[in-house]
Amino acid sequence: FDRMQESFRKSSDYRLETLLPSIFRGTSAYVTNCHECNGHSERQETFMDLSIPIVNVEAKCAGDDVDVQRCLDAYLQPELLVGDNQYYCSTCAKKADASRSLVLETIPPVLNIQLARYVFDMATFSKKKLATKVKLPRTLTVPTKQADEDGNNDTTANYVLCAVQNHLGTSAHGGHYIADVLDWTTGVWYEFNDEEVSVLEEGPTSSFDPNSNNSSKKGKSAKVDGSADAYNLFYVEQNYLSQQSNIQLKSTVDRIDNKVQVNVSGDDILTSIDVQRVERYKCEKEHQKKSDILKKRLAFRSEQIMRLLCSQSNLFTDAAHSVSDKIWVDATMLRRFFSCQDGLEDIFQNSAASNELEDCKLLCSHSTGLHPKAVRKGKLLSRELYSELNRIVLEEFTQFSSNEGSENGSLSKMAETAFKNQAVDNNSLICKPCGIQFQSESRNKLETFQTLISIYEDLAAGQNDLDLDSDLSQSDIFVIYRPWVTSLRKCVESNLTVMKGTKKSKKDVVYYGGVDDLNLEGVSAEAKNPTETNEQKKAESSDNAKLDCQVNTTITCEHGKCLVMYKRRSVRLVPPSVWSKILKVFPDAIPHEFEPKMEESLGNCTTCFQEKQKEELFPVELTEWRNQIKEPGTLRDLYTKGGNDGDACSNTPPEIEMFLEVCADSGDKT
Repeated sequence: FDRMQESFRKSSDYRLETLLPSIFRGTSAYVTNCHECNGHSERQETFMDLSIPIVNVEAKCAGDDVDVQRCLDAYLQPELLVGDNQYYCSTCAKKADASRSLVLETIPPVLNIQLARYVFDMATFSKKKLATKVKLPRTLTVPTKQADEDGNNDTTANYVLCAVQNHLGTSAHGGHYIADVLDWTTGVWYEFNDEEVSVLEEGPTSSFDPNSNNSSKKGKSAKVDGSADAYNLFYVEQNYLSQQSNIQLKSTVDRIDNKVQVNVSGDDILTSIDVQRVERYKCEKEHQKKSDILKKRLAFRSEQIMRLLCSQSNLFTDAAHSVSDKIWVDATMLRRFFSCQDGLEDIFQNSAASNELEDCKLLCSHSTGLHPKAVRKGKLLSRELYSELNRIVLEEFTQFSSNEGSENGSLSKMAETAFKNQAVDNNSLICKPCGIQFQSESRNKLETFQTLISIYEDLAAGQNDLDLDSDLSQSDIFVIYRPWVTSLRKCVESNLTVMKGTKKSKKDVVYYGGVDDLNLEGVSAEAKNPTETNEQKKAESSDNAKLDCQVNTTITCEHGKCLVMYKRRSVRLVPPSVWSKILKVFPDAIPHEFEPKMEESLGNCTTCFQEKQKEELFPVELTEWRNQIKEPGTLRDLYTKGGNDGDACSNTPPEIEMFLEVCADSGDKT
């Protein structure tokens, strides 16, 4: 505890400093009473554990071992200070007979009791271990001066045994340590022996219930022998254990296989824990049984695989077998099988109910063979190797089925399909129509990528980038959107990286990509819907991070003309040879031929320029019209000229009169 507390104090988390004291710290007082003046003195101190001597063998009951309760009571009994061991009383100013006792003033939630098994032998002047057997009561009564809920002192507190540390060996300088620990949430005892963990159905072998005449759960009276190895005990205060158990049980009860309604109270905590122990032990026993069976099956599989590897046959040599004499097996299945860490329960349980290949989408749409893309996800095995692997799986499947309690009638049928659902005969490996279609798609995809590389090289920095100031008298010079060129460059470079291969960091292996790994999403040689509006095309181009299949969508106006033909930062001028390659991959590309004779101020679209001029002239025309109607009588004269048959309107509407007044008062603000 001292080393742990010192380490916690150095931590940046301030809560760790109070963690151990809040659980294990109590206070005690050494009280000395003088027999002559009846005066007394106290010396208080804190403790994190109690080191209790083991009662001498002579003090044991006849034919029975001592227990922790008797050792604790003897430890708290007053000690007489007489003879050469008299106490010096400051009141009497002399040595006098006295009695000294240890009083527990406050007690912790968890009481750590250490049996003093390691003592100094005066005969050999060395440390030795006491082999005295001590029984462990499951409940411990601890006297204390701590006031109870009613304010009464000189009370007792009940503690429940929750952990035992054992030292195996006779030497005080070495040995083997194991621990018995109670799970608060279930009441199940576990023994921790290095990496081995086992369930203790009856709890620690040296434990007993002091409030019952029966020492075993079977109800038969049996003698409990003490333990010569137990030395470090952890007792938890009954009410504290009740509260913590309720909290833990409520949070974990949904995860217990057999749902048990839990209501632990301080009065019946042992009964409640005992009930939980029985129920949980059934689940733990069943789980442990399944775990042992699984280990046995995996050991059998590993042994059989090693036998195949060490055999003189060439089952694993591809050169010894022709391609036509092989069977395709799913690589995922092979990895799971050869790892010898996977029980394959899901395959065994579903082997007769479904076709695993069809479920995992490895078969083609015709269900007559594997999809061409899925072939690389498996491995071709010789028929001899496949038969050996199938034999191992069938034997393991037989063990699994017998343990699961399957009927003998369905066992053989399920065993036959356990491994076959993961394999395909090489004669029907690939569906011929799907293979032809896949070849065509792959060829087109590869040709498209090769064309993209050619365009990429043609549009490299300084290549085929015509200057606006140079002589552009030649015909068929095309304009392309400069950011589109950047997107094309990124697309090609990322796919080239995939094709060149990537090296794994942990393994010095280069993984090369194939045609399937090319990411040409958004690149299509198929023409789009001709009825799609230009606004829809612009929206689609902006929403997707793909290449614009129309190349110049962003710089094309609604009339199909280029808006920024003369802006060097936005466009590039390319020769017909480059544009023809672009059209080969992007048949919907919008062509913009460069028109050097067009005035730069007009742009490339006369209609857009005229509409823009109208928008710019509209405020000027509006100002002129406003100035005209501000002249007295102008708007009224226009209105009076609109009478029927040339007759003037006799009355001017009030709205016109109000409008004229506003115009007259507002001046230029109208």
